Amino acid sequence: MPDQPVVIAVADGHGSALHPRSGEGARAAVAIAVALLGDWLRTAPPADAGEALLQRIVAAWRRSVEQHLTEHPLTGRPTLAEGDIHGLYGTTLLAAGVCRGSVFCLQIGDGDILALTADGTLFKPLADSPDCVENLTDSLCQEDAAGRFRLARIDGTVELLLLATDGYGNSYENDADFEEIGPDYLALLRRVGVDQAATGLPGWLAEITRTGSGDDITLGLLWMGRR
Repeated sequence: MPDQPVVIAVADGHGSALHPRSGEGARAAVAIAVALLGDWLRTAPPADAGEALLQRIVAAWRRSVEQHLTEHPLTGRPTLAEGDIHGLYGTTLLAAGVCRGSVFCLQIGDGDILALTADGTLFKPLADSPDCVENLTDSLCQEDAAGRFRLARIDGTVELLLLATDGYGNSYENDADFEEIGPDYLALLRRVGVDQAATGLPGWLAEITRTGSGDDITLGLLWMGRR
């Protein structure tokens, strides 16, 4: 395990007419999560469950999108009420990090985090949200966003974490078929290494969504194996 934090994050903007700047919201969410989760992993004691971290992530995201709207005002739309501003940028967020033996995951909204141990055993460190069903999802733009996060500290050794937006899981008929990607990616990384896997990834994901959900897919891999 590294002595300095290693963090990955993915986000999926809602992409509807109600959220026209969700792509910018997703980019802001990823940058903020990587920075703040990294700082937290570097300094947090083991007993810190992370609730204050979630409040900081939400507050920083709101400030970021408010600043973006100030610098890039909307045109051709009625004046927005204060509560509507964040909805323009609505997005999910999944993040995970590792430092000095601690592995920590957080998520708001749909998508999947899969974890694999060195022997290939797969588990999901976070429970599903009861509010993420069909086309509904929790979101950073909701007033109670901090309370909608799910978070977990993983005990024991994890070799690979996979963070995927919902377009990946929705490309499979059931969860069992989707979860086979975990052992497959672990075997691939062990066989060809990070650089070769990264080269092939865009093409593989494009083919998966073409034959599956048709939705965009973002996948993050955090591998604690050899380089």
